[in-house]
Amino acid sequence: MLTMTGAGLQIDSIHARAICEEIGERLRTVLRRDAGRDLPPRLRDLMEQLAKADEQASPSIVPSLDEMLMSQHDIARREETSAALIVTP
Repeated sequence: MLTMTGAGLQIDSIHARAICEEIGERLRTVLRRDAGRDLPPRLRDLMEQLAKADEQASPSIVPSLDEMLMSQHDIARREETSAALIVTP
C-alpha cells in the first residue's frame, strides 16, 4: 500500500517501516552516546515510558477463536429474531 506524504511522495508500508526502524536505531545510538549526560526530567520520563512499553506485549487485533464463535452465534440469533419478526403478522 502506498502512502501520500506532504511532499507528494509515495512510500509503501515496507519502506515506511524500514525508515521508522532506521530513525529508531539512530536515536538509540545518539542516546547511548549521551547517556553520560543528564537528560531533562521530561525526556527521562518519556524514555522510561518507552522502555516499559517495549517490555509489554501488544494487544492482538486478531479475534480469538472464542470471540469469532461468539460473534457467529450472535449473528445467527439476530437472523432468527429477524425471521420471527417477519413471519409474525
